Amino acid sequence: MNTSFGPRINNSQWDFHDGIDLPAPCGTPVYAMRDGVICKAGPAGNGYKSRHIIIKVNDPTDGEMYLVYLHLKSINSFIKACEPVKQGQILGTVGMDDATYPHLHFEFRKGSPKQKYSVHPLGYLPYTDTANFTAPVLDSFYQLNGLMAVLLRFGANSKLEGDLKRIEVDLKSSNTLLETRVVDFNDKETINEGNGDKYLYKNDIGVEGYQSSNMVARKRTKLKYGIRVRNLPSNCDTLIARVIDVGGNVSTSALITVP
Repeated sequence: MNTSFGPRINNSQWDFHDGIDLPAPCGTPVYAMRDGVICKAGPAGNGYKSRHIIIKVNDPTDGEMYLVYLHLKSINSFIKACEPVKQGQILGTVGMDDATYPHLHFEFRKGSPKQKYSVHPLGYLPYTDTANFTAPVLDSFYQLNGLMAVLLRFGANSKLEGDLKRIEVDLKSSNTLLETRVVDFNDKETINEGNGDKYLYKNDIGVEGYQSSNMVARKRTKLKYGIRVRNLPSNCDTLIARVIDVGGNVSTSALITVP
């Protein structure tokens, strides 16, 4: 896996990546993950920038789901809207249509084919889950628009387990909890969709991913992230941050004193 689900750098700016990128040579077969019905298929268009296939499936836990396959080189002739497909059936092949290198971009959209309903693919795909993320540590405090802000950093040693799902930051005054600010990648009420630094913050918190798409070419093996929290309450004197992955593992910072 190259770029995982979540924040990344795209066009030198903040971006939320709604799927996972699986590198493979052009022409590698792409299979249907589950029985379903073709929702859309074809070249760029219909709201998609590349050759694509979207399958509507029924998940035993979450119900209606849409599996999105992008950057395809080819689509098999039997793949047409409203036609059924079986699990394991070859849909087409990996390509680099509207991409800088050959890979499959794979998304899971829960309850609707719209992008804002994307959820973490590793909630549905088998993978080895470990407590891989380091606890957040303080990078710096700084002034932003006359108010205090903070940058925390954390990461993981391998891009192959990109299962970051949720960030929580408790803002405290002495022993009193003032508020908890949250970024949940599966809840787009806490995330701005889009490519641009102006989209980073929502509810005065944002998560930065310091990786871009083709990590193999860049010889990047690690994942690095930042947590930015702005407009800290004037009576906030300490904070604690938690990093939570798809498997439920939690890494918690030490108590951080606000200057």
